[in-house]
Amino acid sequence: MRKEIFFGASVITGALLVYAINFNPWLGFSDDTGDWGTFGDFIGGFSNPIITFITMCMLIKSIDLQKDANNSLIQQNAQIKSSEARQKEIEDLRSFESTFYSLAEVARQEYNRLQIKSPDGHEHIGPCAVSYIEEEILNQYISNLEQGTTPDLATTFNSLDERSSMAVFSSVRSFYILFKITVEACPATYRDRYLEICNYTMPVKFLNLVCIAHAYSDWEILNLLSKHNFFEKEGIKEYLNTWIKLNVE
Repeated sequence: MRKEIFFGASVITGALLVYAINFNPWLGFSDDTGDWGTFGDFIGGFSNPIITFITMCMLIKSIDLQKDANNSLIQQNAQIKSSEARQKEIEDLRSFESTFYSLAEVARQEYNRLQIKSPDGHEHIGPCAVSYIEEEILNQYISNLEQGTTPDLATTFNSLDERSSMAVFSSVRSFYILFKITVEACPATYRDRYLEICNYTMPVKFLNLVCIAHAYSDWEILNLLSKHNFFEKEGIKEYLNTWIKLNVE
């Protein structure tokens, strides 16, 4: 902008010098009002287009500056919104984590309380109860093979659940609740990570119990796990398939 002002002032000064040289050879001031009128017409006609041009340049410069200011303001607003969204996501994650780890502890406690009494009166608790379920299903399968009958391992599993006073269902349901809360309440950016944590923080025998329930029951609570590919994970899929095959052979 300073360049335009300097250029305009130089042009006007030059016009004055040219007029003085051409119309007043002694560089004095004329007493003739006609000369002053002519001088004014000359200066006005010569300088007005220049001043108009400078004004347009200054206006364009002002518009560019305003545009830059608006763009800067838009960027600042976008950064503020992004920061607010990030802060909200962090707050949501903290709130979710509190619920998640509380439910994970509840699920572990429910699993540890799992208890099944065998016909001889021996009590099987927690991981021992899951091992007992596995043994009973395998024994029933072998018995069916020896008798040449079709395996009905779903009935065996349901019987074991009843003998546990529905503790098997209660344990599987506690894991389902943890999984469901993760799917519904965890911020999308972190959901897959916490679904993995669901697996890594639970005892292996607990996950085995969930797989056995999926193989031999029609509990609807397991549909959510199937929908989100829980049973497709490495290790879990192989373990599950070994029990599914027993039921179809």
